[in-house]
Amino acid sequence: CLVLDTLQLGELAGLHHGTYREGLWWWNARGYTPAGVEVWNSLRALDYLSARPEVDPGRLGMTGRSGGGAYTWFTAALDERVKVAAPVAGITDLQNHVVDGCVEGHCDCMYFVNTHRWDFPLVAALVAPRPLLIVNTDADPIFPLDGVLRLHAQVRRVYELCGASTNLGLVIGPGGHQDTQDLQVPVLRWFNRHLRGEDPLIRDAAEKRFEPESLQVLAAPPADALNARVHEVFVPRAAPAPPDTPAAWETFKGDWMASLRERCFAGWPEEPEPLALAEIARAEAGGCRAQVLEFTSQAHVRLPLLVFTATSGPKPQRLRLTVLENEDWTALADDLAREFPALADKFAPAGAPGSNTPPAPQARWRRVAVLRSRPDWVELPLTIEARRAMSGVALYAGLFVPGLVALELTALPASHEQGPDFLNVLRVLDVPQAVALAAERVRVRLRATDPAVAAYARETAYRLGWPADRVTLEP
Repeated sequence: CLVLDTLQLGELAGLHHGTYREGLWWWNARGYTPAGVEVWNSLRALDYLSARPEVDPGRLGMTGRSGGGAYTWFTAALDERVKVAAPVAGITDLQNHVVDGCVEGHCDCMYFVNTHRWDFPLVAALVAPRPLLIVNTDADPIFPLDGVLRLHAQVRRVYELCGASTNLGLVIGPGGHQDTQDLQVPVLRWFNRHLRGEDPLIRDAAEKRFEPESLQVLAAPPADALNARVHEVFVPRAAPAPPDTPAAWETFKGDWMASLRERCFAGWPEEPEPLALAEIARAEAGGCRAQVLEFTSQAHVRLPLLVFTATSGPKPQRLRLTVLENEDWTALADDLAREFPALADKFAPAGAPGSNTPPAPQARWRRVAVLRSRPDWVELPLTIEARRAMSGVALYAGLFVPGLVALELTALPASHEQGPDFLNVLRVLDVPQAVALAAERVRVRLRATDPAVAAYARETAYRLGWPADRVTLEP
């Protein structure tokens, strides 16, 4: 039996609680999860066991509870050398995690990077038709029974289709999120049955025989240990040099745009929903007309858009979409309420707690579609402006919005390590490369931004002969 230390609780301390506790939201942008390290360690453990002369590599089993249960699921799904699996309290479905909120009880270590938006029964189904025992308790608050039963029902159907119904088992014991003999004994019997081909009574109960201190391996942490900073090195980040030729640029651009759609923004609907635009309210003051519009960004998601135009004078000659952070909006909302008191109750932050704002670049893109839905505005030149983290959102929206002429971005983050944390984006490119992508299409004006952000785009523009004013940098 080989027992693995985890990053968080082993002899060499690492980090499982990175995003919500330590503010390391860039883990998402890097496509990193500590679950990846734990599963990699499990795969290497299989390599080691398979290499030992006294081990039969055709009879390897894996079990674990809680985090160990999750890694049993993931490892068995990835590697068919795991011939028998018995994960304990390690999985439930996304309805429990998201709708019912049990995600609040978990750390980053329980989740793989879900690029393809799977529900978790799909992971479980990958173990089929190998012997799989699903083990849980009936009152576990972070792996609720109803979700475990839903998952079991879906996986059972896969085993039935494989003609392997007897290779799937389910054990539900009493209690909460804890390890008990009611859970341990069935696991031991499962391994005996499927690895040893026998099913004797368990006479040697699973008793604690060692104190943790007696299992210590290392006298002191090795000087070259990576555990404490493995999140910095485990997933390589993209670092492309500026292209030398137009052909190289076209290759970069094609690869980047395809990867952004497939790995970062795959959740966008394939076909946009009808906007279903509606005017909620309007008011006029001081020669200005304010309209509160509402539109469908994606299915089941209605969002507001405030439109300000002059009440008289010539028709608009250009459009400007301003994307606000919540704190910017809060500062502005009081002024707007004073200017347009009849609309005071309409000036609520679109991204405030309780709202169901979709992935940010898509929401901005759809707001542009609202503006373009007015026949007299279809051909007007459009500028998008934003500050701080929302300038990163506006930057990426600008890669997909047609008819855009300029981006005006203030305090644009130098890297996605500062935000915004689009899933996997640092595996594809970083902010300087995104600026170059935008600069080929539109003028990009940067203010109060690290000069290094503009340097990549400027070098690309110089090498490819773009106009010198495609990227400007101001204090």
